[in-house]
Amino acid sequence: MKRTDPQRSRRPLVAGPALILFGVTLALLGWTGVSRAQTGGVSGTVTSLGDSDFFIGVQKVQGVNLSDVDKSRFLNHASCQCHRPVWLKAILNASSAGKAQLLAGTDTVTMKVGVGCNQMIYYPTCPTLQTMPLSQFRLSGMLVETSVDVLAKPYGTATNAVSGTVLGTGGSTGTGGVVGTGGVDGTGGGGTGGSTATEVTTATDPCAVGDAFSQPVWVFVETTPGLLDAGSASLNIVIDGTPPPAPSPVTVTGANEALIVDWTSVNNNNSVPDLQGYQIFCSRADQYQVFKDGTFSTSVDSCPLTDAIYPTTNPDAGTAPVPMFATDLDPQALINGNTHYICSDFLSTSTTSHRVQILQNGIQYGVAVASVDTHGNYSLAFSSPVYTAPVPTLDFYHQYRNADPQGQAMGGCSVGGRATGGAALSSLAGLALVVGALRKRRSGRSS
Repeated sequence: MKRTDPQRSRRPLVAGPALILFGVTLALLGWTGVSRAQTGGVSGTVTSLGDSDFFIGVQKVQGVNLSDVDKSRFLNHASCQCHRPVWLKAILNASSAGKAQLLAGTDTVTMKVGVGCNQMIYYPTCPTLQTMPLSQFRLSGMLVETSVDVLAKPYGTATNAVSGTVLGTGGSTGTGGVVGTGGVDGTGGGGTGGSTATEVTTATDPCAVGDAFSQPVWVFVETTPGLLDAGSASLNIVIDGTPPPAPSPVTVTGANEALIVDWTSVNNNNSVPDLQGYQIFCSRADQYQVFKDGTFSTSVDSCPLTDAIYPTTNPDAGTAPVPMFATDLDPQALINGNTHYICSDFLSTSTTSHRVQILQNGIQYGVAVASVDTHGNYSLAFSSPVYTAPVPTLDFYHQYRNADPQGQAMGGCSVGGRATGGAALSSLAGLALVVGALRKRRSGRSS
């Protein structure tokens, strides 16, 4: 009988080609013990994505995400009034790509904007900026083009605020009395209706000057839009439309072909922490631009004045500078049209006096000083511009040459205080006698 080698009976089994191929396939698929769904995602235990799984960026130029400092500069009053375009970019963080694969590719990714959009009651009142399947979002993310004024509008809870009492319910009807011998029918009961609710009135202009506020931008991942069941993330976008207070008081003193402008700092005790500096504005005879555009440096951010944005009674609006202190234009239109009237370089927060030069003597100029914040917002006191004319400097020579009659100089080289016309002439005659005597003595010595 043939004996079996005990060592050979313990030899391990060698996997066949089919088994090896199956193992390699499982490794490539990243098998975790669960089956792959037909939708392209893998069914698992992950139920939602959160803030840490997304990046949401703000772009002034498509493709370039703004830093926090640049966002604060861009999202201001002028950008809102100009309807400047803005792009919102949402993508998955690289570390969350695998986590997102555990969700079905047919899930919907939706971007919305507004306060409280993650609550079912307010979700429908928040406008949808864009929607796409999760399978597409995983590949390239989402890029939405909108404008700053759209982001500045009230949505969500801000559009549903009410005041007053809730509409009341009428009282129950009473039950009639029991009919009896000699009895009287009962009287029906009565109820009093509640008061009608009053809706809060919100500003119709989303770009009106107001306090800075935070507008959330949301990204929702949902099996069905509106369920809020597969994840969400948000980014609070701060839009600052409030300029700093205008300096007051402002005084203007005439100088030779110049004006000396003085004002009181608005940043006492750091009361305006985002103050960046000051800018002086002026107009000639309350109508004309004094210096060409671009003459001075500025940090003021302004929206060009156009009739399309600001309907006015001025037919030239949008094509030429309008009067700086005109009364027939909307105040906000004035603010944004005044960059034509800049009359100084941008001045630091420590500056409280400046000389505006290259002006014309004898011409009235309207002058205002603006405070400018770090967002480019600025404030002007349009209601009280200061009007002053430059004046020539009057020295002794000027007085002597231009007095009537000529030579009647007031002040200057005189003895005993203010000189009269005769005193001035006597002083000059005496000076001539002294000079003549000195010349005579020198000529005598030379001979």
